[in-house]
Amino acid sequence: MPDDKDPILPPDAHAELSALHQRTAQRVYRLCLLHVRQPEVAEELCQEVYVKVFLKWDQFRAEAARDTWLYRVAVNTCLDYLRQQKRRARLQRLWSFFRPQDEQDQIDRLSPAQVLEQADSRDILYAALDKLPEMQRNVFMLSKVEGLSLDEIVAVLGLTKPAVEALQHRAKTNLRKQISKMIGDLSQVLPDYNV
Repeated sequence: MPDDKDPILPPDAHAELSALHQRTAQRVYRLCLLHVRQPEVAEELCQEVYVKVFLKWDQFRAEAARDTWLYRVAVNTCLDYLRQQKRRARLQRLWSFFRPQDEQDQIDRLSPAQVLEQADSRDILYAALDKLPEMQRNVFMLSKVEGLSLDEIVAVLGLTKPAVEALQHRAKTNLRKQISKMIGDLSQVLPDYNV
């Protein structure tokens, strides 16, 4: 029995989709590979592109050729993937700010329970960040998430170096206080972190 979410395709659509895949698969793969530069990821994205095209087949507007539409879907899929990777990297940088260096080496060896604990810890961290005064949060995010240098933060915010340094210090201190208020024991969220 077909799923309610499956598109109902006209009889000739399956043949047309198959022909589109045969005609474009190598080009779509190369396009994905140019964006992500990892063959395995490019293959996965290529598959995702064709799944999206299949699911949206009935929404195609004949303003352009199907090949053009397919390439647009491929580019958007790759860009979405890259944005997601960039967000993950930023969050990892932010999270690493609170993790001792020796724990950084063990990040890939987490058990599922540890992953859940870290997710809870991130929620606490985000809540604490939301409670910071706006300028402290801005300086902290520009420094720890965006990776800007002190000089760059000074230029972006139009503040003096001493002001930015003071805001960084206060942000860090206030984050520790906020997290301690939320959980009582800072070591539950930031294990082995020297406060």
